[in-house]
Amino acid sequence: MTLKRGLALVTIIAIIGVVGCTTTAPFITSFTGLPATMNVGDTATLTATGGPGSSRGLWTWTFTVAPAGCGSVSPASYPPGTLTTVTTTFTAGPGTGSCTVTVTLTTAAGRSASASQTTTIGAPLLLLPACTYPEATFITPAGTVNNQPIAGNPGDRAFAYVQIYDATSPFTDDPVLHLRSSGLASPSNCPAAGDLECDDDDGATYTSLGGTFIAWGANSVIAGHPLATASDVVSVNGFGGGAVGEAGNPYRLYRHVVPAANLVIPPSDPGNTPATAFPVPTSPTPWMIGESITAGDADWYRFDANAGEAIFVALDMTPDSPSGSHDDLSAWDAVLELRDGAGNLLKTVDGSATFGSPAPPAEAFAIRINTSGTYFIVVRHFSAAGTGPGYHLTACRTSTVLPAGAEEPLGGKPFTPKYPDDK
Repeated sequence: MTLKRGLALVTIIAIIGVVGCTTTAPFITSFTGLPATMNVGDTATLTATGGPGSSRGLWTWTFTVAPAGCGSVSPASYPPGTLTTVTTTFTAGPGTGSCTVTVTLTTAAGRSASASQTTTIGAPLLLLPACTYPEATFITPAGTVNNQPIAGNPGDRAFAYVQIYDATSPFTDDPVLHLRSSGLASPSNCPAAGDLECDDDDGATYTSLGGTFIAWGANSVIAGHPLATASDVVSVNGFGGGAVGEAGNPYRLYRHVVPAANLVIPPSDPGNTPATAFPVPTSPTPWMIGESITAGDADWYRFDANAGEAIFVALDMTPDSPSGSHDDLSAWDAVLELRDGAGNLLKTVDGSATFGSPAPPAEAFAIRINTSGTYFIVVRHFSAAGTGPGYHLTACRTSTVLPAGAEEPLGGKPFTPKYPDDK
């Protein structure tokens, strides 16, 4: 009996010892936040959650990226501590292709747990630079003037555009757009005393969407005129002192300033097809492209756009040459187009003829992009045999104040015009 009792006691002690020595490994319960696809320069916030198991002491977190050069993380590690949830910011590139981010939790005893996520990184997007000023909406009552800043350094190039549409009376809201060094006190037709440049429906005559005529209109454009001071303004009033915009139907004002030194001359003639299109510059920012048109030529420029952005494109047709100054006498009749990634025509603007109203002429449009992707800006002469001695083109992107649901639908098109006469 004594021997049996002794054996039972030893067995109990052994079982207790085994239970007392049982341990659990460190673990990671979740690791999230990395998109399936990214482009060079994109960022993502990654979140990891886990714990040390039964290990005592503090533990560390580390993030690694493989292969080298496909991306980076910040922070790459956390010092010893007791955090159970950590985050890091992953930046894609400069390399492209498959990229894996791994998180590792390591205990004081050297035990560890890991988890990984993988993404595919594509080439950087050719996004347009941000507009100097965001899109803005206004109503200017009859007998008043709306003065808004368009600041920069003297000599910088100013681009401004008033976009209107009145569905019942397209010509009743005829805006006059002035570029000045001081605000205009009272309404004036072109030109007002002190104007640097003035326009009355320069980009007005014709606009189409998808090759279908939409409407005649009376939008105004100033493109490429040098600023005189660091505090110039644009002034908007109705023709003859009338109103511009109305309740529920305001006009939109776009403003963009490009330093004269940011003129980009393509090394060769931009191609005439989507495959040979000249990519918009990534530097300097903002930019202004200087080119010319030969007989039968069309210059294609490729860019990428994100859904929900508004893009503003403006064309100055009065430089003497691609690198020339503004307001010479070599005006020509340009057509400005927007095309989708397959080269299909989405929008045509041709309103200024060769003289403008008044001279010098310009073209412009602004539109909201509803589908992310690649697009093309095309510049050509109205006549197949016509030539353009020089032009300056700029484009920018801005947030839009009008929600998509409030805009004019356009059956399946990848963008939505602000109004049917969206220039």
